[in-house]
Amino acid sequence: MNFNELVKQWDNKWGIPNPTNPNKESLKGQCVSLARYYMANVLEISLDGITGDAKDYWYRRNDEPLNKYFDSIEYYKGMEFKKGDIFVLRPVSDNPYGHIGLCFGESNESQMHIFDSNYKSKRTCYDRWRAYDGLLGVLRPKEYLQSKIIGSLEPMKWIAPYPTLKIDKETMKDGYPVRSQPMNKELVYTTKKGDYLSILEISSKPFDDGYKWAKVVNYGNEIGYIQVDLDYMHVEV
Repeated sequence: MNFNELVKQWDNKWGIPNPTNPNKESLKGQCVSLARYYMANVLEISLDGITGDAKDYWYRRNDEPLNKYFDSIEYYKGMEFKKGDIFVLRPVSDNPYGHIGLCFGESNESQMHIFDSNYKSKRTCYDRWRAYDGLLGVLRPKEYLQSKIIGSLEPMKWIAPYPTLKIDKETMKDGYPVRSQPMNKELVYTTKKGDYLSILEISSKPFDDGYKWAKVVNYGNEIGYIQVDLDYMHVEV
């Protein structure tokens, strides 16, 4: 299972199990259960010795075994997130346990794109955007684990010289981002669900984020680069 497959399986679903005690009802759908499910099923690491409430995953970040699998990055304004990062929020008066979840790797000045469970105590997994308030930092899987987040990469085969991408789902609050260059470069414009983009060029291999990038043009003749994620779009000819 890779990151996208986990999201597809559990988005808007109730009761993700804690892999070390999957039948315990009180643990189903908790934010920590999602983080542990991700560690066990995507990163495929041992959960032995990894315990505690959400906040403890940050406060124990420098202790074994967490420091064996993750690099910790304390939050700072303007930081860049990476797909597969685990974010941790500080405890507050009405939630002394903190909160934990996963990062898609997309962010802007005021919000980050996340996948979490038990938001507002609903025990359900959500693909959503949230502000940075309360963010302690992220646990970033070590380099040797990064390929597990992306999963196996099949070469893309286009069936026409200039196929068209149709946007099925938006990743940002305002749409799906199109950038000036591949990766986290300047935002040129955002596309909405249902928009069509014509492909001018496409990378022969995935970039460091694990995705191919395409040079595209919309019907307004605006040109930019888009991360080709077939969970959020599909090809039409």
